[in-house]
Amino acid sequence: MFRAQPQAMSQEGSASSPPQSIRRQPDINAYSASWSRPLKQFSLFFLGAAFTAASVGVSRRSVVRRQRDSFPRFYTSNRPGPEDGNSSEGALLGLHALGLATLNVSSFAVLLTGGLSWAFDLSSVDELRTRTKAALQRPGGEVSPEDEKEFEQMIDNLMAKLGMDKVSNKDGDDGNQKDSGEK
Repeated sequence: MFRAQPQAMSQEGSASSPPQSIRRQPDINAYSASWSRPLKQFSLFFLGAAFTAASVGVSRRSVVRRQRDSFPRFYTSNRPGPEDGNSSEGALLGLHALGLATLNVSSFAVLLTGGLSWAFDLSSVDELRTRTKAALQRPGGEVSPEDEKEFEQMIDNLMAKLGMDKVSNKDGDDGNQKDSGEK
């Protein structure tokens, strides 16, 4: 009995609806457009990850090479010579270390920028500028005078408990006149 009803409905509905054998193909352009934005954001992140991995590899190779060069040769004297005491390589070594540190920090900055652009769904500097302007112009930053008076009273009570003197206003004794008027 249940089978007869759906067949009857499908026969009645077939006259008004198109045949079920025709299927609509998914729109490939819409699918690729939906993935273009996240892929652009992830590309900066993956570029930063690759740059960080390369800079760590370069730094590691440089440190291992410097350590290997610091070992004495097999037929060398263990007495320090006159040129060993005042080595002029200190400035060059410091410059080399600064270059490697700059490379590592800049590669991590690219990685961080890519991760933050994905996390905040930003694809360009214009989007960042637009969102920042919208956030700064959002209402709700005003403070009511009642809240400000309550905050001043709270600070006055805290300063009185700590035994600190009340700071006078820039206008002179206006703050002291308010206090004497309220008492």
